[in-house]
Amino acid sequence: MNVTSFEIFTAIGSFLGIIAFLMNFLNPISDFNKKKWDELKSIISLEEMKYYSESFDRGMISNNTYSKISNLIYTIRKEIDFVHFKGYSGKRAKSYLRKMKALHYECTDMIQEPYWFIPTDKEFEDKRYILNKDYFYKGLGKGGKSLSECDKAFRKHIDSLTDKIDDMYGLYEKVEKELNKIPHEQLKFW
Repeated sequence: MNVTSFEIFTAIGSFLGIIAFLMNFLNPISDFNKKKWDELKSIISLEEMKYYSESFDRGMISNNTYSKISNLIYTIRKEIDFVHFKGYSGKRAKSYLRKMKALHYECTDMIQEPYWFIPTDKEFEDKRYILNKDYFYKGLGKGGKSLSECDKAFRKHIDSLTDKIDDMYGLYEKVEKELNKIPHEQLKFW
């Protein structure tokens, strides 16, 4: 079987022609998804999501950031126009947002009294919730729990919550990557 250079170049040209033809369909999809990402990040940016992730380790949750996360989850739950995407990347982004919603609900169950409290002091008026350390250290000493047991319960709560929030941040990053793919990346399905 002899393959001539003419046949090789014809095959390459045909392949490139097919790719160019597909780009006509993928450009609008890519532009649409990028526009939707811009609308989505107007609710909460990646930087704000990272701040939200870091705030749990300090034991304080900003009212502003918590409200933005709640708005994002509301948008996902109600399937408002911001979360309608196109193409395979759009489907993947939407599945990541659904996972974020589930993680948020798990976190909401953990950010409740008696573990956290709503501050009433003027100095904390910009905070939505503050970690209630007294809850974790009640029963310390005098035949009760040891300091290491209290610390372990405290750290377990914070670490569990931080892991979930970090997972939410990672999923939001994946949403951004999926929605900002350039047209030829739309052809990749892995």
